[in-house]
Amino acid sequence: MFLSHSDVLSELFGITAAQFIEAILKIWHNLSFGLKEVVESLKQLQSDMMITFLLLSAEAGLSPTSLPQMIFQRMWSLSETSF
Repeated sequence: MFLSHSDVLSELFGITAAQFIEAILKIWHNLSFGLKEVVESLKQLQSDMMITFLLLSAEAGLSPTSLPQMIFQRMWSLSETSF
């Protein structure tokens, strides 16, 4: 449908029909699957962070629940001194 109008698209918008179709397909994909992919990425990040917290707390001899609190306290104290 668009391929026969590639010259017109190129003249008016500086893109070929193939580039236009590729862009439309990307938009469709992001609208259809984008939120699901973001949620999956966030779940993976959460899992990775939990593993890191557990490893760091074991190395420091802390309980797994005390490490996030310690990090928060240090970040809070740094933010107070930066003002």
